[in-house]
Amino acid sequence: MGAAFLLAVAWALVIPPFHAPDEDEHYVYSQSLAENLSLPPSHSWTTRGPQLSPAVRTAEQYARTRLFWKPQGSAVRPPWDSFAVREYTAALHRLSSAQLSHVDSAANQGGDPPLYHAWEAVAYRLTPSSSPFSRLFVMRLWSALLILLTVAGAWLLAGEVLGRDRTLQLLAAGCVGLQPMITFMSSGVNPDAGAYAASAFVLWLGVRVIRRGPSRENVVGLLAALAVMGLMKVSTLTMAPAVGLALFIAARRAHVRLSGGWRRWLAGAAGLAIAAGLVLATTRHSLKYVLRPSQTGGFLSYLWQYYLPRLPSQKPVPQLPAHAFYSIWFKGAWAEFGWRELAFPAAVYKVLAGVSAATFLGAGLALIRRRLRIDRAVVGFLAAAAVGLVLGLHVAEYYAEHRWGGPINEGRYLLALLPIAGLAVAVAVMNLARRRRSLATAVVLGAMLVLNLFSLGLAAGAFYA
Repeated sequence: MGAAFLLAVAWALVIPPFHAPDEDEHYVYSQSLAENLSLPPSHSWTTRGPQLSPAVRTAEQYARTRLFWKPQGSAVRPPWDSFAVREYTAALHRLSSAQLSHVDSAANQGGDPPLYHAWEAVAYRLTPSSSPFSRLFVMRLWSALLILLTVAGAWLLAGEVLGRDRTLQLLAAGCVGLQPMITFMSSGVNPDAGAYAASAFVLWLGVRVIRRGPSRENVVGLLAALAVMGLMKVSTLTMAPAVGLALFIAARRAHVRLSGGWRRWLAGAAGLAIAAGLVLATTRHSLKYVLRPSQTGGFLSYLWQYYLPRLPSQKPVPQLPAHAFYSIWFKGAWAEFGWRELAFPAAVYKVLAGVSAATFLGAGLALIRRRLRIDRAVVGFLAAAAVGLVLGLHVAEYYAEHRWGGPINEGRYLLALLPIAGLAVAVAVMNLARRRRSLATAVVLGAMLVLNLFSLGLAAGAFYA
């Protein structure tokens, strides 16, 4: 946990202001809650200009003339020096107090759930300086605290599945906490950091309720984690059917009947309804991402082209890259930083692809060899959570393709499932004799740390070399 937090702090120091994904608008959202106790104005996608408070807008205007802002996808390095600081400070002082407290729109993120931004609003208010850059850095550190919960959730999930094997728990949790993208995303002002933490607890409590039964503590904890996850990031609510499956399995195994156990059934159903209702009530336009029956054929064609080569009879999906699964899901989940413009050479991802394939094959081999006796219901729950999230993201992207003509999915969206990947690494290591597992754990975690440090070097070289 300490190593993961220190890496997140390092990322917060290395990445320049507002160069984390969508950080500008999430800053505005938190600023609106902190200063006005209200959601930020949300307009259409065609809103012009930087969606920031006038203080940061002034910085961006200066950036267009002095080039200290790194344009998205370009190789321009931002020469933010003492002269730029003096010029920006002078421009900031020319703004009135009324202008400084005004909050502009957040056109793209203004409809997001408010829980994460309320968390960040606390850091905004606690920052003694009025400088947006000072506030942003404190908010980044505040966000980095959430990675402690993400790692703890992965540790607890591994313990629930593997038993109290501290070496394997360390391995599973370490693979989550040292993974480059999750430390990068947890270091910026972005609700993904909160969604990762909440999803780790949903996965742990879902497995727990299956294995230990539908006690009041387990059910309430699982539903609370689901509600928090949805109020952090609405797309993760597509894991709700897996939660329902876990509750159904637990109820069946506990021999709960409608005549005698109706309170538990109603409590579970009401909890799911409340969790979904909270998200839908605080998220604008969420009901539009619903697949109509007439779109099923086109959606299946889109899915085929995402994972497999396009057939001659299929209509090409606009702007969908070739091998989308590899170029978007895989590379984006492993290591693409900034606004995806910072990436390793292609050979690195081929090595990571081989390691990933070997890991999941090793986990499958360990299950076949019965190195781990795992409940099939647990496997079903974890699979349902993964399929639900991925399918939900595809439905949203298919809607976006038709409305805006471009893909919206990012590999970082899959990091909510990273505790499952960490668990797979631990299961794969179970193929080794017990005396060799500690050495394997050290090698794997050492390699993850080296990859994270090289990722930090990649970002530092792009911005400061």
